[in-house]
Amino acid sequence: MHKTVLVNGPSGEPIEVSEAKTHLNLSGSSLDTYLGTLITTARRAIENYLHRVLMTQDWKVFYDCWKHELLIPFGNLQTVTSVKYRDLNGVEQTLSADDYYWVVNTTDPGRIVRKYDATYPELQYGRPDAIEIEFTAGFGDAEDVPEEIKHAIKLLVTDYFEHKGSVVVGSTVNIIPGHVKNLIHSYKLYEF
Repeated sequence: MHKTVLVNGPSGEPIEVSEAKTHLNLSGSSLDTYLGTLITTARRAIENYLHRVLMTQDWKVFYDCWKHELLIPFGNLQTVTSVKYRDLNGVEQTLSADDYYWVVNTTDPGRIVRKYDATYPELQYGRPDAIEIEFTAGFGDAEDVPEEIKHAIKLLVTDYFEHKGSVVVGSTVNIIPGHVKNLIHSYKLYEF
């Protein structure tokens, strides 16, 4: 069982308002703020569907107990900043990577793997979220996000712009339309 907490969100969005305006064939600046909101909403919807973050973001993930491998959510693991835990007395301690674990970022999702001869310290009994892992994940900057995902964001922005409500009479209700899912499905993580 794990939970995640955002520490620092992305510094921008995978597409600019100007790109959305070009895609929608709009001119002028009266809708720029609204389009910015739609872009953010579309990015978050795609991140939720893919179970990964698109642009560089800092997160914390919490676990209740040690395992041989602790999966790091959201794919494209860049770095693990720290692994902290609550000892038997409830005091926060930092686990040494040199002595206890390896960070594996060559798999997707990344993971922390216990070293062969290491024994993790005992955790405070009964404490939920006794382990806290701070990490950075994402493809990188806007130019690093795959083009299929950027195009999917544009398609979702168009859908949100043209259908202001969540239900269109005569249509099947779907948060992300099938043609958008098909475009980005190969990037989906299934372990989370």
